[in-house]
Amino acid sequence: MSSINQYELLKINGSWKDRLKYILSLTDKNDIEKHLKESSKSSYGDLKMLISLSLSTKNEKNLFDIFKNNSLPTQQRASAGQRWILLQKDPKQIQNIIVESINDKSLPRYLKHQILKDLHRIDCLKKSSSFFYDLACHLTESNNHDQYNIDAYLVPYCKYDQIIDLLSRWSLKRFEQINLSSAFYFKLIRYQPLIIIHLMKADLNEYKNDYEKFSNYFNKKYKTFELISKKEPKTLMNLTIEYLNQLEKHKRFLPYFIHCNSTYFFEKCPEEMIQIITIIASNQPGQMKYASSWSNDGYDFSSLQISRSFSIENYVRLFLVLYDTCKWSSNYTIGIFQYILQSSEQSLSLYRLKKEKKWLVDIIIEKHIGKELFLKKLLKEGNEENLRLFQMYPEFTTPLSIHILSQFERDRAVDDKERLSFLRYQLMTQEIFDKFLSLFKKTGSDVNQRIINYPLLLECAISTNEQYVKKVLEWIEKRFTNEQLNVIESFLSKLSSYNMRFNLEYLPNNINSIQTIIDIAINHLQQSSYTLKIILNYGIFLLRSVEHHPNKQRKEIIQQFAKKIIKQ
Repeated sequence: MSSINQYELLKINGSWKDRLKYILSLTDKNDIEKHLKESSKSSYGDLKMLISLSLSTKNEKNLFDIFKNNSLPTQQRASAGQRWILLQKDPKQIQNIIVESINDKSLPRYLKHQILKDLHRIDCLKKSSSFFYDLACHLTESNNHDQYNIDAYLVPYCKYDQIIDLLSRWSLKRFEQINLSSAFYFKLIRYQPLIIIHLMKADLNEYKNDYEKFSNYFNKKYKTFELISKKEPKTLMNLTIEYLNQLEKHKRFLPYFIHCNSTYFFEKCPEEMIQIITIIASNQPGQMKYASSWSNDGYDFSSLQISRSFSIENYVRLFLVLYDTCKWSSNYTIGIFQYILQSSEQSLSLYRLKKEKKWLVDIIIEKHIGKELFLKKLLKEGNEENLRLFQMYPEFTTPLSIHILSQFERDRAVDDKERLSFLRYQLMTQEIFDKFLSLFKKTGSDVNQRIINYPLLLECAISTNEQYVKKVLEWIEKRFTNEQLNVIESFLSKLSSYNMRFNLEYLPNNINSIQTIIDIAINHLQQSSYTLKIILNYGIFLLRSVEHHPNKQRKEIIQQFAKKIIKQ
């Protein structure tokens, strides 16, 4: 059977891929090529096959003839033109053909777009330092830069200085001259974000004499800034610093795009973020605001949302610029800690707990402020919220808790439930433990209060030391033998919310108590699927948390325990 007959038979019995595979397997392709040339005049499929064959055999003439043939379908002509360019080695020849084609008024618009759009994928053009610039220059001598997306298809692949020159030729000097719905805009964002920043600087220079426009400039560019930040965060932060320094002091607010993505910027640009915080915090000690298009006065914010990667050195630098440079030391020292510490997640890893203690206690409080002076400031400026803020440091929360409670007692009667909430923040001693038990007896008739009391007692022990954690858990274990199920369930559901010091350091030596409490819940007469779900969730939480535990022995103990309670 001839190659032509076999090919035609495959049209009936095979797929397009089968036909292509067959043709490419032929040693002599001349007959089938002639057949395809003839049949391609009336068969779209054969025309497509001829283009694929010509690319495989590197037959430039076939491809070029198809591209130039006005009687053939536009889509396949464009495909042939793209493949002809792919085979070329001389950028100058490609440039001449493209200029000729773009300037040919008889050539369909779609075809012009197609031969421009994939030029950046051609190997010989990638190596050229001036091809895209030269081609853009030639094409825009007789066409507008946005015709056929010339700007979008060529400019992003030019060098920075070449782009500046092209934009100057086209009288594009400022960012606000760029159409934000155009392909050119999105290509610049993706490939040349530094050009966008350059044009924005020109905008700002233009608006220097119009303060209203200048001061509101960043508010109207949220989406653009968000896109650029993924490509050039440091350069964008430097533009922001330059911009903020030119605003009147009372107008220096944190730009909205930074406020919404502050964790990201603290991770990528810690030094620049510290500079920006210094600028916005210098206006009024104790207060920082972010900008908004809804209010000229900005909005207060209370947390800096610092990233996990923020170093000890940067924490210290950030604190000191607020404390000294921005003059917050007089009356807002505790306010600084509120901004920084409230950004922490509730469940800190062991590493982050150690890192926090290092910069907060060892360096800031003991070396820079002085422990005695810090305690004076804490009692002067502190409030109930600060008890939660410093909850892992009972040496600080104990005097503050006593101080606030005594203030309340001077003003009004304080009930036992409130006393319990303050007792939780004191350093646990035998005396404090006994006070807890006494207050438990006085408030224990209320089941809802018991739900609150047990976690308060354990939290106090966790912030003190492992010895009291063990003592408290053994006491709770005994109490739960006659406790209502909803109280036990609530207690178990809170275990995963405690910091990792409890779940990864204290837990291995207290597994028996937790296991006993779990057994009590499972064997309770009111036990339900909800009870089992709480236990299952805690087991899964432990497996995830312990995965990167540095202590192999503790890791194995916790993993075995977690697997055991998951199976129950």
